[in-house]
Amino acid sequence: HSLVRAQSIPHNARFLVIASPQKDLLPGEVDILKKYLEQGGNLLWLQDPGGLHGLNPLADLLGLKISEGTVLDANEQLHAALGVSHPAVVPVVDYGKSPIAEKFTGSQSLFPFSTMIERNPVEDKNALVWQTEELLTTLPNSWLETAAIDGAVTYEDEKGDVLGPISIGFTLTRLLEQPEAAQTIEAASAKKERQQRVVVIGDSDF
Repeated sequence: HSLVRAQSIPHNARFLVIASPQKDLLPGEVDILKKYLEQGGNLLWLQDPGGLHGLNPLADLLGLKISEGTVLDANEQLHAALGVSHPAVVPVVDYGKSPIAEKFTGSQSLFPFSTMIERNPVEDKNALVWQTEELLTTLPNSWLETAAIDGAVTYEDEKGDVLGPISIGFTLTRLLEQPEAAQTIEAASAKKERQQRVVVIGDSDF
């Protein structure tokens, strides 16, 4: 979907997918995405390491901070058991309380070249009010590598690396008030509220 061509998200869209942008979005495109979220649109955002390409205002609106680094796990025994060799292929066995993860309990998922997501430690006045839950968490011996991956890798606290477990996925929900015009007697008696749903994952090809 071209935001430049349409200047809006289709009104009948059930949800929007942002799948790892590779080039910077225009400020006007980001404004369209922000308006979509503010008006209650559902979103699946898949973000790889390497920067947000202009989507920082969207992360602020969600109250999230998304790293530019890469999550690693150099446990050789673990990788031998999984049948993988690259330290940037990181397993997840811990899932949050979201209904999305109900059937994942007891299984593992692999996330190649993922990045860390966390709640924004500084409350942003522009952020919407969300119910925010961790969805995907790496093992304790993982870490966020802030430097370029080149040859052997080790955790280096003095260089800004972050020790695991690392959160690489969140779910966000909020209840939306129904417009006054839509409040019929039946709707009021049922007390139904629409829930806006957002999922943000620090990987696009898990």
